[in-house]
Amino acid sequence: MARYYIAAPYSHIDIKVRMHRAEVADLLAATLLLEGHVVYSPLSHSHMMSEMWGLPMNFEAYRKQDSAFLYESTVIYVITLSGWQESHGVAEELALVAEFNANDNGGREIRYISEEEIIRRAWQAGISQQGKWVFREY
Repeated sequence: MARYYIAAPYSHIDIKVRMHRAEVADLLAATLLLEGHVVYSPLSHSHMMSEMWGLPMNFEAYRKQDSAFLYESTVIYVITLSGWQESHGVAEELALVAEFNANDNGGREIRYISEEEIIRRAWQAGISQQGKWVFREY
């Protein structure tokens, strides 16, 4: 059984950017769930805790937890939102995948996916907002 992990950039000084990034990760997680997959999305899991309760907003704070899920995952989706190539967290996640694959001959597959592709798949899975996708304004 495939197990999916969603990597995406998060940290940013602007809360609107963080919220948007989390919503896109949520949409991919929801889509994968509707498609019948087992999925873990760190942003979906911890974004609100960070925003509401002041938990850290960096990869180091979640390294232990994310590493455990990455190790067990068979497919890692990297959301190619603006800033993903500069994201320290995404770089660390990809480095862990490479390390795990090298150490156990693992078959963890990395897939890159755009926001547009996520929206298209969400529509196909039955998620819509009256025919037009609109993220919330903050």
